[in-house]
Amino acid sequence: MLDLPARDLQDVIEISHRALECDSMERLREQTLELMERSLGARSGIFARFTKTKKDIEIVDGTEHGVPQGAMALWCSTYHSADPFMKRYLSKLANKPNNIILSNEVISHKDYVASAFYQHFMKPQSIYHVMIIGLKTDDHEPIGVFGLHRPIHAPAFSARDAAKASLIAPHLKGAFQRVMARETLQESRWVADTFAERLASDGIAVIDREMNALFISNSAQELLGCGGNLPEALMLECRRVLSENNGCGEGVVDFYFAQKNRRVKAELSPTGDQGAAQRYILRLDARPATAPVTADMWQRMKQLGLSRREMDVAQLTGMGLTSMLIADKLNISVRTVNNHLRSIYQKIGVHNRTSLLFRLSNGQQQ
Repeated sequence: MLDLPARDLQDVIEISHRALECDSMERLREQTLELMERSLGARSGIFARFTKTKKDIEIVDGTEHGVPQGAMALWCSTYHSADPFMKRYLSKLANKPNNIILSNEVISHKDYVASAFYQHFMKPQSIYHVMIIGLKTDDHEPIGVFGLHRPIHAPAFSARDAAKASLIAPHLKGAFQRVMARETLQESRWVADTFAERLASDGIAVIDREMNALFISNSAQELLGCGGNLPEALMLECRRVLSENNGCGEGVVDFYFAQKNRRVKAELSPTGDQGAAQRYILRLDARPATAPVTADMWQRMKQLGLSRREMDVAQLTGMGLTSMLIADKLNISVRTVNNHLRSIYQKIGVHNRTSLLFRLSNGQQQ
């Protein structure tokens, strides 16, 4: 490896420290991309987390800077298979230590500028020189890649740039693994807490964005008459609910569906903002709708500090109405209904509709 000047070594130390200070994946992606661009003299760049399958790669989430909006999505949908630099990176994934790929080492200028990949994708973005910096686990599993760019009139990324990137990469790998482990732990705790709160339901499932069932409780399988996956009709209903409610971005969304001549209530809630890796908790309840709010419950809501509108929402919730039906009834948006429910939950000290009505009915927490 080249002997780097003190200034480069100082950059390595600064980037390492800044990366380790990040406590969220979004902040880590954005901050490290900005630091890497500045340190390595790039005009633009991207960072992408991805998973590698036998036939392809799937971007989990990413950050782009200095490129047209949607460039990464376009690369994923149309150009990734023609990208000579990513092909080289993937071919070296199993054995090259830090996977530093320089574009001038991959393809000749003549072949590059004549390629459809350059003419239709790279050139319109004023990108010519590319450096790929891959991050992977000790077992050679990919964590993510940085792609740094320079225009055609700029000098190519040098051996010195590659040596500097090689020193930075292990520290970034550690920072990303730390945040990923933290997010996994937070998700596990959230799921465990959610399960504990919802044991009174008739079944629970954990699903991903593609409606694949990651977990289905025995009671849910019995209720749905299914094995390892949700029935097709319920999958379609979940997709509809996610589409109409911004991926449950505002919290819990409930709906009803028919199953074996029974009216089943379902609650769908996200485990956290994780992009394509998003997970959802699906709670099923086939019990009869809850009775309306009584006069005593109305008085109790006043004592607990609920506003008049929050009391209206709580009353309609007690009648078994969904957020969408409550919104129609009160002439407000579904987002406003869910905001009211979150405020109600916080004031009363509960986490879902079942616990809310139990609290109002009994005057004490579950």
